[in-house]
Amino acid sequence: MLQISLRQEDGTTKTFKQDFISGRMFRRTVEIQKLMKEQGGEPETLTEVYGFFSEVFGNQFSPEEFEDGIDSRKMIDTILKYINSIIGRASDALGSTGTENPN
Repeated sequence: MLQISLRQEDGTTKTFKQDFISGRMFRRTVEIQKLMKEQGGEPETLTEVYGFFSEVFGNQFSPEEFEDGIDSRKMIDTILKYINSIIGRASDALGSTGTENPN
């Protein structure tokens, strides 16, 4: 399960959870990972990444709420952690033969 805590306008922290990552979202994650490697911290790239996080969590928060609620000191680490987590989960599902692992 993915989980992220974002600071709200009123100063409280709200936690959002997502327990399902679709194949389409996996593809989107790979695209975002590639974009980040190629374009790094460009403002347009960050806008795309914020929208991606909103999508990952089922639009429970807006891209603006993600940007405003994430601690800037932890932003890049958080982004990379979730991208790697999503891609890693798919990789873990594959056995050594390249087929889906039922366990």
